[in-house]
Amino acid sequence: MVEERTGHRSMQSFAPRTLCAWTFGASLGVLFIPAPALAQPYDFELTPHIGYTFGGGTEVEASEEMQAEGAVNGELDIASAPSFGATFSSRVHGGGYGELSYSRQQTNLGLRAPGTPREELFDMSVEYFQIGGLMDFRATDYSRLAPFFMMTLGATRFAADDYGDEWRFSVVLGAGVKIAIVDRFGIRLQGRFLSTFLSSESTIFCPGNGECLFVVGDTTATFQGEASLGAYVAF
Repeated sequence: MVEERTGHRSMQSFAPRTLCAWTFGASLGVLFIPAPALAQPYDFELTPHIGYTFGGGTEVEASEEMQAEGAVNGELDIASAPSFGATFSSRVHGGGYGELSYSRQQTNLGLRAPGTPREELFDMSVEYFQIGGLMDFRATDYSRLAPFFMMTLGATRFAADDYGDEWRFSVVLGAGVKIAIVDRFGIRLQGRFLSTFLSSESTIFCPGNGECLFVVGDTTATFQGEASLGAYVAF
């Protein structure tokens, strides 16, 4: 067991303020750019993005092997941390798009036992592989602003170097706005609600030696939120 590192906490507290400042500055700046002459929406968009992902936890019981080593029951807690990824969009009809997306958060997993502070367990990554759809609600095909709603399905991968990885089914809901800056290029601001489903009484983080670290309790899902800023290229 390793205690939380001060530097990591500083990065976590700094990152959301920095992202919010960048997002606000970019949005404000775009509003003062003269409206471009826009072509009709293109068939494809590619959007790399950076963001900040927060939340995520589930109640667990220590496995019999871990209880023998003094482990206790509690709540597994995913530390908030920056994230990045990309989305590929294909226009289907009107404002409807099919989408493939990937995002990754490099973070750490901690345990919150009753009456004790959070104890960091190990570093891990959280990855989302998603497919689904987006519907934008632009006023006309030539509108500069395109508010949108999205829903995707796919898989979440929890990966730790020494404890293998865990794949689970996930559903993501989101909303945001695309803002055209010039023809073929713009920014995409969005928020997403990410739900990953777990099976009650299932084991997680089994390093391959036949011993698993935890058994999932009554909580059957873990929830995260993400705010992100992306730059899209249309073609």
